Amino acid sequence: MNLIIIQSRNGSKRLPFKSSLSISGYPTILHLINRLKTITNHDLKIVVATSSNEEDQIIYNLCRVNNIDCYRGDPLNVFKRYKNIINEYNPEYVVRITGDCPLIYPPIILKLLEIIQNNQSIDYASNTISRTFPKGFDAEVFKSSLIIERKNLTNLDIEHVTPFIYSENKFNIFSYEDVNNFSKYRITLDTRLDYFLIDNLINNWILKSKNNSPFDILSSNSIKDLIESNHNLKKLHEEANKF
Repeated sequence: MNLIIIQSRNGSKRLPFKSSLSISGYPTILHLINRLKTITNHDLKIVVATSSNEEDQIIYNLCRVNNIDCYRGDPLNVFKRYKNIINEYNPEYVVRITGDCPLIYPPIILKLLEIIQNNQSIDYASNTISRTFPKGFDAEVFKSSLIIERKNLTNLDIEHVTPFIYSENKFNIFSYEDVNNFSKYRITLDTRLDYFLIDNLINNWILKSKNNSPFDILSSNSIKDLIESNHNLKKLHEEANKF
C-alpha cells in the first residue's frame, strides 16, 4: 500500500481557516480530496494530517463526513504527524501534498509514482525541485523508510518534513519537469488574494460550459488559458503573484 498524506490546518495567520473556505460552494479541502480520489490505481489511500487544535475540528469533521481518514497530532510538529501515520499504515511510498493545493493535478502524482516504483534506486521524486508546473501543482513522492529512519530532527524537518531529503546530498532524487515552463502561474492558496483568484478561476471555468464541474481536473494549459483570456483574472493573478 502507498499513502497520500495531505497536511492541512486552519491556523494560518495570513489566511485563517483556509482549508474550510468556500471555493465555488465547496470547502477548499474537498476540492483537493475529490481531485485526488480520481487516482484509482497504485493501491493508494488518502489520509489527512491535521492538528489537535480546536480550529482544526472542522477539518476532522469534513473528513469523517466524506469517509477520509484523518489523523490529529502535534500542532508544532508536522514531521511527527507523518511518522505516526506511516507507523500506523506501513506504506511503501508516501505522496506528500499540502492543503495549499486545492487544484492539484493528479496525473503528476501518477507520473511520480511510476518513476519511483520503476526505479528502486530513487529515494525521492518531485516536481518542485526545478519548477516548470504552476505553483499549486506541488507533489512529492518518497520512500516511507526515509521518515522512519530520520534522526536528529532540525526545525526545518519538524515544520516541512522533507527538506533533509533534497538538501543533504545523500539521497537519490529525481526532478520531474514539464517540457514547457508554466512556473509563473500561481494557484496555491496562501493569501486572501490567492483565495479570490482560485475562487474566480473555478467559477469562470464553470461558466465556460454547462458540463464543467467545480472538481474538474485542470491542466497547466487550462490554467494558463483561463488566466490569459480573462482581464480580471489576469490582473488578480498579477496581484497575487507579488507576494
